[in-house]
Amino acid sequence: MDSIIRPAKEGDAAKLVEFFKEVYRSDHIMVDRNYLAWQYRDVFGNQFYPGYSSLLLFDKEEIVGHLGLIPYSFNADKRKMKGAYLASGILRKDLYGTGAGALLVKEAEKYFDLLYTTGYNERIAPIYKLYNWSEEFFLKRWIYNNGSAEVKNNSQVRQIQSFGDEWDAVWEKLKDDC
Repeated sequence: MDSIIRPAKEGDAAKLVEFFKEVYRSDHIMVDRNYLAWQYRDVFGNQFYPGYSSLLLFDKEEIVGHLGLIPYSFNADKRKMKGAYLASGILRKDLYGTGAGALLVKEAEKYFDLLYTTGYNERIAPIYKLYNWSEEFFLKRWIYNNGSAEVKNNSQVRQIQSFGDEWDAVWEKLKDDC
């Protein structure tokens, strides 16, 4: 395979839509160019803009893999840092088990100080373990089911319908440190 990994550019959008039609299905949300722009191009903190905050794996001119990055910045010890949530990592099926997914994850590590994901499965877990990612067990999971929210493993969390004015004051004090 003659491959290259690079950030997605605006000109890749049509090929990316065709790739998503192949690996997902023709009516999947990822085939909507407006959704892709909202999720990966126009997102705050996209350091690749006007390109997309996604990494693409190419075999020659054909897209064969995608790793979405939902970027953000934050301050830690008075240092500005870049982070990203990994989203929509997918390969063409014939590339499963070849190390192509590991290459996408490793490439993402070059651009950010912190990466995380909550949506991994048994196929991707060995890649994270190979690269010494840690599994954080304190992360709480929420499940949404037909309009009722259920919290797992934390009885102290409760549903809030709205925030009072005191939250605005807290935000005004903290927002410059975010």
